[in-house]
Amino acid sequence: SKATVSVLNCGVGQAHQRVDTIPMPGRKRAASPPKQAAKKAKPAPKAPAKKAAAPKKSPPPKKAAAKKSDIVQTAKTLSALGGAAPPKKGDKPVPKAPKCPLMKGAIVEASKGVDEYQGNDTAGCWNITSFNVNGLRAIIKNNNQIVELAKKEKPHLICLQETKIDEEEALKIGNFVPGYQVVWNCCRVKKGYSGTATLVRDDVVPEFNVTTDGLGGDHNEEGRYQLIEGKDFYLINTYVPNAGQKLERLDYRVDEWDVAMRELLAKLVSEGKKGVVWTGDLNVAHTEIDLANPTTNHKSAGFTPQERNSFTETLEVGFTDTFRHFHQGSKDFFSYWGYRQNCRERNMGWRLDYFVVNDDFLPTVQASSILSAYYGSDHCPIQLLVKQ
Repeated sequence: SKATVSVLNCGVGQAHQRVDTIPMPGRKRAASPPKQAAKKAKPAPKAPAKKAAAPKKSPPPKKAAAKKSDIVQTAKTLSALGGAAPPKKGDKPVPKAPKCPLMKGAIVEASKGVDEYQGNDTAGCWNITSFNVNGLRAIIKNNNQIVELAKKEKPHLICLQETKIDEEEALKIGNFVPGYQVVWNCCRVKKGYSGTATLVRDDVVPEFNVTTDGLGGDHNEEGRYQLIEGKDFYLINTYVPNAGQKLERLDYRVDEWDVAMRELLAKLVSEGKKGVVWTGDLNVAHTEIDLANPTTNHKSAGFTPQERNSFTETLEVGFTDTFRHFHQGSKDFFSYWGYRQNCRERNMGWRLDYFVVNDDFLPTVQASSILSAYYGSDHCPIQLLVKQ
C-alpha cells in the first residue's frame, strides 16, 4: 500500500514509499646486551629473572570482567536518563554513553520521572512526542534522529516544529519515517522559514484528522499551527512566534498570537466533548527555574514579563503545564540549548517546549517527559503519555 503525503493549504498531494598489547615484559632489554651483562658481574642474570616473573602477579581478569558488566549497566541506565556514564579506571572496553545533559547532579530528580518513559508501560496510552527540529533537511541528512525516536519510543503522533520546508520540498521528501504518514504545514510568506508537520503512525491513521482550521486571521501564513482531532482529544501542534532579538515582534506575539490561541483553546474546551492538548515550541520560559540564567534574561525574548504573564493568562483559562504538574520545583531540566559556548554540555538551557492540557483532561495524563538523549537540533524532544 502507498502512504499518502499531504501538504496543507497548498492543494497538492502525491504518493510516496519510503588484546592487550603486552610489551614482552622486558625480556629482550633485561637479558640484553649480553656483553654488558658479562662485564658487570657474573650474578647479573638474577635480576631479570625477578622482573620476568612480575607480570604473573597481576591476573585480575575476573575483576575486570565484573567491572565491565557493572559499567555497561551503568552506562545503559544513565543513557536512559539522558546522562553519560561516569568513567572508571581500567574500563577501556566499555563504550561511551552519548553526552547528554543530565546536569548538575540531577539524577535523583531524573529518576522521579524526567525520562520516566523508559520505565513506563506505554500499553493502553496514547504516546505523543513533540520536537523542534530547527531545520528538517539537516536532521534527515545527518543521522536521522526522528527515525531513531520513532523506532525506540514508537509514538502514535510526532509533532515537529521549525521544519523550514517549503511545499515543493515537502512533496519530494514524502513520508521520510518508515511506518508513518506525514502532514505538512509550510510557511507561505518566506522560503526556508518556520513550518510544522505532524507524523501519524500507520496503524492509527484512520483515527486522526489533521487540519489547519480554527486559528483564524493570518496567523497561520507562516505554517505555525496544526489541529489534530482524535476521538479522545484535540492536539494542537504549534511553533509560537519568537519575539525577536530586539523584541520587534513582542507586541504581535503577546497581543495577537497569544490572544488568538487562548480563544481557540477556550472554544475547544467549551465544546466539552474532548480533551485539549497544546504542544510544541511555545517560546517561553514560564518561571525562573525554566532557564539556567534568569537574572540576565529578563529582557530576552522568551523570558520577558509580557510573555510570561501572557502564558500565565492562558493557564488561568483552565489549563496545566504537565511537566510542572509532575515535576514541581525540579530545576535544571531544559529542552533548548544554544549552539554557542557548549551550552548543552554545560546545561545552560531553557525549557521552551511544552505539553499543556485542560484541567479536566489532566487525570488521563500518565507522564510528561523530556527526552534529552536525542540530538540533532538545538532542542530535544518531549513526550506525553495519555491514558486511552
